[in-house]
Amino acid sequence: MKIFALSPYPTFKPTFGGQVRIHFLYREIAKRHQVFQFSFMLGKYKNDKGRILLKSWIKQVSQGYMEYIYFNPLLIALASTDCLRSNPFIFPSIVAKAVNIGDIKLEITGSNLVQVESPYFFDLVFKHAKKARLPIILSEHNVEFKAETFFRPNSLLQSSMLLQVRKMEENATRNADMIFVVSEEDLVCLNRLYEVERKRMTIVPNGIALERFKKMPNRERAKKILNMAKRKVVIFIGSLFRPNVEAVKAILKIAKHVGDKDILFLVVGSVGKLFKNTENVIFTGTISDTLPYLAASDIAINPSLMGGGTSLKMLEYLAAGLPTITTRNGMRGLEIKAGQHVIVSKINDFATTIVNVAKDNALRDKLRYKARNLVQEKYDWKKIAERVLEVYARFA
Repeated sequence: MKIFALSPYPTFKPTFGGQVRIHFLYREIAKRHQVFQFSFMLGKYKNDKGRILLKSWIKQVSQGYMEYIYFNPLLIALASTDCLRSNPFIFPSIVAKAVNIGDIKLEITGSNLVQVESPYFFDLVFKHAKKARLPIILSEHNVEFKAETFFRPNSLLQSSMLLQVRKMEENATRNADMIFVVSEEDLVCLNRLYEVERKRMTIVPNGIALERFKKMPNRERAKKILNMAKRKVVIFIGSLFRPNVEAVKAILKIAKHVGDKDILFLVVGSVGKLFKNTENVIFTGTISDTLPYLAASDIAINPSLMGGGTSLKMLEYLAAGLPTITTRNGMRGLEIKAGQHVIVSKINDFATTIVNVAKDNALRDKLRYKARNLVQEKYDWKKIAERVLEVYARFA
């Protein structure tokens, strides 16, 4: 079977949550089927040699898995209007329908099934898929309209964009033959928002590539290399994404209330571009590999107060065997038990909770053991891919 996949952004090499989900699921699917992924380049994007290419290009990700990264300067200009206060996919997805992208029609015609990641570019392939009588699957990483409503529109333009998100998502959910959602919460939400029948939805949770964590460096050595040997390191991982920005603002407040000078907060990822180091908070900025930083850490935190779908950083923390402190929102959509796999805290109690966990060796050991077992049992991409393949088999 040949799968035509449409992504709103390139996914090789993956750094943020959506990229990770798409990349690793298709790598597993490509072991059974052929995958051709069409990805829109909507910003500065470096190829696998570290160069920014101002043209379309193809990457053979693995045997059976090819990614075509599509470059169009007009779409990039539209996406860069304001990535933090507005949605970078809305304007490009509207204009893309007016651009004749022949590669999409050609590849869909030679495929057996179409899968669209997020609802924004759904219309771009829907007519081609139906004309070719191909089943079309919508993969919802979040309930997009719900995620956007976390940020109250403060202008007429933002209000109209919010309505546009709802229109796009409603159209996509009503026309897809099957919808993948990441959690039961998102399934219920789509059912209520758009009256989507439950029989057309399948839960395909986010996961983790466990094999990667076998290469994790030794903790003591990692601390020494990063010059953190004498500190208790509390890590937060985040890309430049609005919920992560808000979480970092909370971390800066938390850090001021932690009286223990041996505790150091480490914020890893591109979200750090907006902030400066303080006495006990260090920002790495964009990095190529999180493993050395996870290895050097003693505790992980996720003081998230907004966002939909599920948090992939939580699975990274657990796979790394890190005792984790999170808000209820931070563990959304995951089969995690408070007190058993993680510690759940109110945001105002985070500072106290961090200090208490840092002092309790037995509690940290217990959380490490339970965390690793959980991800091995439920969240390996190999196991999650089996759910996707079962759905594909219905349309074969």
